[in-house]
Amino acid sequence: MKNISKLLRLSLIALIGMGFIFSSVGCKGDNQGKREPVATKKITSQPKAKKTAAKTKKAPLVAKETKAQAPRTDRLPYDAVGKVDPFQPLFKEEPKPRENRAVKPKKPERPRTPLERLDLGQLRLTAIIFSENQPRAMVEEDSGKGYVLRIGTPIGLERGQVTDIKRDRIVIEFLDTDDFGNSAAKRRELKLRKPPGE
Repeated sequence: MKNISKLLRLSLIALIGMGFIFSSVGCKGDNQGKREPVATKKITSQPKAKKTAAKTKKAPLVAKETKAQAPRTDRLPYDAVGKVDPFQPLFKEEPKPRENRAVKPKKPERPRTPLERLDLGQLRLTAIIFSENQPRAMVEEDSGKGYVLRIGTPIGLERGQVTDIKRDRIVIEFLDTDDFGNSAAKRRELKLRKPPGE
């Protein structure tokens, strides 16, 4: 077994060595038979020009120099009409045109009553005095303070108004405005709690 492994190693080394030898000989053999062409240029002698011809040749050179110094007139001027100005922002906020009609001044907002500073969830309906002419109701906040309500009394943070008083509840109507500025009338009810045992 040892002899076989030694033979394999030696044969592998011999193959690698032969590969290097053939590659170097092959490269040399290719270059020896071929010669690279050398570029040559024929130089022809030109007859000497007369003195008058030499003077005429110098005159155009001076003229060319003066042309180079003068501004070129063959270019058209730049016309920016209809083209995007690279120094202006892409999106401009254009001012809205002012309307000629007079704007009515806004009425000052009336101060909120104590009932309008409370959310409807903080109020509890405790009593209703029902009569056909003037029904009344009483609501109480968490601290125990009570308020008497009639139809039309402003109530709640949404500036609602009592629209109806029934035997067991009151109806409150208010305007709800969404994010787009659309307003819709909404209703909420406060119900009278029955005493325990009934």
